[in-house]
Amino acid sequence: MKYLYLIFSILIVCNFNCSRNPLDSPPIENPYYGDINLDKVISILDVEIIFDFRLKRCDLTIDQKKRADVSGNGTITSYDAGLILQYIDKKINIFPVENKN
Repeated sequence: MKYLYLIFSILIVCNFNCSRNPLDSPPIENPYYGDINLDKVISILDVEIIFDFRLKRCDLTIDQKKRADVSGNGTITSYDAGLILQYIDKKINIFPVENKN
């Protein structure tokens, strides 16, 4: 229940457009940040991995942790999931961590 509440909260906060299927996103040539499952697509599946990690349902490799920390603050939180949702919905086109580089 807590898991569903978190997802619902992020969708509301980010004003996520559910009418568009984020799995239909075209592959990105060289994705890094946000592509946690390494499928070359930044999608809702990557957001799900963050929630699973936060709920201790899975562990991430060092590389996956770096890809998941799209805020660049050194932690993986629902804030990172929200940023990925904003990216999927085209509300942002770059992650904060990329501005630091």
